[in-house]
Amino acid sequence: MIKRTLRSNCCICESANLSSFKEIAKFPAYMGVTDKSTEEDLFFDQNWGVCANCGLLQLLDLLPLDILYSENHSTEAVGETWNSHHDEFANFISATTKQKILEIGGAHGELARRLFRMQSDLEYTFVEPSPGKLPDKCQVVIGYIENHLDLVSMSDSVVHSHVLEHIYTPTKFIDEVASRMKLDSKMFISYPNIEQLLLTGGTNSLNFEHTYFLTPNQLEVMCLNAGLELTRAARFRNHSFFWELTKTESNRSTLRIPNIESKNSLFESLWESLSDFVEVCNLKIEHSEIPTYIFGAHIFSQGLITLGLQDKCIDGILDNAVEKQNKRLYGTNLQVFNPDKIANLPSVRVILRATHYQDEIKHQLKSINPSVEIIE
Repeated sequence: MIKRTLRSNCCICESANLSSFKEIAKFPAYMGVTDKSTEEDLFFDQNWGVCANCGLLQLLDLLPLDILYSENHSTEAVGETWNSHHDEFANFISATTKQKILEIGGAHGELARRLFRMQSDLEYTFVEPSPGKLPDKCQVVIGYIENHLDLVSMSDSVVHSHVLEHIYTPTKFIDEVASRMKLDSKMFISYPNIEQLLLTGGTNSLNFEHTYFLTPNQLEVMCLNAGLELTRAARFRNHSFFWELTKTESNRSTLRIPNIESKNSLFESLWESLSDFVEVCNLKIEHSEIPTYIFGAHIFSQGLITLGLQDKCIDGILDNAVEKQNKRLYGTNLQVFNPDKIANLPSVRVILRATHYQDEIKHQLKSINPSVEIIE
């Protein structure tokens, strides 16, 4: 029996006034691939609630971390969008960072590699529970930052990229790290544009891993309350926000976090849109002899299948990550293939619903097989 943790208080303002909002039934617990039997797959309901105080939409039942981040979860993100993200975030950091960098998370080390190319004599430390192959120059501490907070005061800059949205208690996380930062030291954050992901129909927006709909205006108040001033900001496309925060105060403020309840209808609209898309897909594929694949061995595909996409009519999943290929997408019976699988087929369909990555992937598929029909 897997024991889930009940979120009885809002994760950013700590109010106990949470009410139910939406339930998504029987969703796969892990958004990756596996070699194990389908009998070992776990499914749980996603129970979403809203805080009456700040309006934050948040998951009420939290899964254990060892289930969420098991197996191949540190697989490097592949593609032009992520490569450009790492390039631009490295340039953003290098403009003002100093000698000693502490990176929280960042399992694949791509950001560190870019920063070393810009400044080869950096002192770089990782705190990461499941490190991949990291640059040889890095000191690697295996674990979670909450257990290694002494490293914060030894650094000039604290960096985390697409980590904050995975933290179950973000206010506590920011407070604990900020309280140990030296005055005038920096924190560099890249975090996803959740609102844009919701608008573009992305199940990678809110799920068992991304458990709250945090907006920039709320996050800025959280940081100010922790003694961190937003000193520089940039946007990477509609994908991510880049922030530089400077430690200016040793004491917490008590500013009120803005209420964003009006935005939560975006989450309802996302699932309604995806349900409509699944109906369209099923009509096309249910009695067709044309080979059909779906792109993405990730939560994009899991979300559609959860909503009733007929996976018995799908021949497999395409994904660029070599580590995922020839494995099974967790929560499904579908095997993962290299996109070249469709290269020589005279006719083929690919179901594609990939938010920020849609155009990039569509262009790739067309270059592999110009006759491919994209269902989008």
